[in-house]
Amino acid sequence: IMENAWCRLGRGRMIKINFSEETIPIEKISPNPWNPNEQSEFMKERLSKSMERYGQVVEIIVRETTGGSYEIIDGEHRYKEALEQGKGELIVNNLGNIPDDKAKILIMAMNEIHGDRDALKLSKLLNDLSEDESWGIFSEIVPFSALELKTILTLAEDIAAPPLKE
Repeated sequence: IMENAWCRLGRGRMIKINFSEETIPIEKISPNPWNPNEQSEFMKERLSKSMERYGQVVEIIVRETTGGSYEIIDGEHRYKEALEQGKGELIVNNLGNIPDDKAKILIMAMNEIHGDRDALKLSKLLNDLSEDESWGIFSEIVPFSALELKTILTLAEDIAAPPLKE
């Protein structure tokens, strides 16, 4: 299914980007040379456990290159993990044949545009999840160390606690 979206290039210029969801053999996909996003060993381990447990739940965003190949715009770490796990194909959002300047803008947008975390909501969410029977598995997937998890979990308790009387 071909869909489209608009992308702002700056100075008021807008371009229309067509994309389609496809399943592509992994050997036809390669990373781009400009990705500024690095991943620590800790995060790599968490991604690995997540993909082992749940598989590929987020598409890799690619563009078409020469010879029927595809270059990653977003999802390089998931791609590398899929390679390590011996996956034969990946689900992608194919943006088609877009030029380098548009690809670079999208790479930066995908890597840098994220929301900010609400610490209290996160703490409440994690407290709810900590009571679930799958907490042990979950705690191995989330991007927090054991100490960070403990600190986040106690935040909601600290805020909910009545003030101390002097």
